[in-house]
Amino acid sequence: MATQHAVIERALALQELVRKEAPHTERQGNLTAPVVQALLNAELFYLMVPAALGGLEVDGRTYLEVVEAISAADGSTGWCVMIGAELNGMVGVHLPADVARGILAHNGPICCAGSLIHDGTATIEQTSDHYRLSGHWRFASGCNHSSYVIAFAPLCTAGQPVMTDNAPTITVVSRTLSVVTPAAATIGMKRMVFRAPM
Repeated sequence: MATQHAVIERALALQELVRKEAPHTERQGNLTAPVVQALLNAELFYLMVPAALGGLEVDGRTYLEVVEAISAADGSTGWCVMIGAELNGMVGVHLPADVARGILAHNGPICCAGSLIHDGTATIEQTSDHYRLSGHWRFASGCNHSSYVIAFAPLCTAGQPVMTDNAPTITVVSRTLSVVTPAAATIGMKRMVFRAPM
């Protein structure tokens, strides 16, 4: 496992690339391919993933110093590192270890994206032994470079919520099963909407 200092050095080593790519990031509304690949190679989306699952499992101070180092080069990229690291960490901590390991070590380093706000029009329909997730969600930082999307939706049977309080269920969906479509612009970034195929 890398030392805390070595992880910060990884972030500092990326500043020049991140700074150089920042105008392209701003113009296209998402991180450039060279920046995404460099972040993946440096495993910066694994800051909060437990070491037992192959993550860096850094302490809080190191996490903040890494995000600060990347943000000093480009605020948008720093934001994406923060979101990706936290969501990957959530996968590592909240899912069964074998499931989390399958997601996080699927094809080398990956990034999860998503929103922890239940604000889309979506449902998870239970039919016998299968579940069907459909609907759309608001913008989620990092969605264009993610391998998995985390989203909320109420669990339903025959169109009716299973839980009486309509509490949402957290889902982790392969990005290959979703489509990102442009929507109304927001300040400082392009807004994207997830649409799960019907």
